[in-house]
Amino acid sequence: MNSTENINTDIAKSAAAADRGINQASNATQDAISKAAEIAHPAVDRFTAGAHQAVEKLMHVASSTADTVAHRSEQLMDAQERLVEDCRTYVRQKPVTALAIAAGIGYVLSHLLSKRH
Repeated sequence: MNSTENINTDIAKSAAAADRGINQASNATQDAISKAAEIAHPAVDRFTAGAHQAVEKLMHVASSTADTVAHRSEQLMDAQERLVEDCRTYVRQKPVTALAIAAGIGYVLSHLLSKRH
């Protein structure tokens, strides 16, 4: 065997060793990725389930709040209608007194507003 053959043999041995090392590193990396995925999967599932529960609770609270606001709005509209009707009835029954009250309120408001300027 001459020196060129020895060099080629050494290069082939080195290449084979490098190839084995690369394959071992690749296999180890793939195993590590698989293990990490197995570990991460339950955590991701728990996070997803928690996020869904939080959204459902938020939707329930928002829906409940909207129902309460709608109910209170109806109550306020009913109270306003009753107040307007009571005022109309009072004005029809006692027009002079109602006019005097309106004039008094107008006088007080004009003084309060004129003192601000």
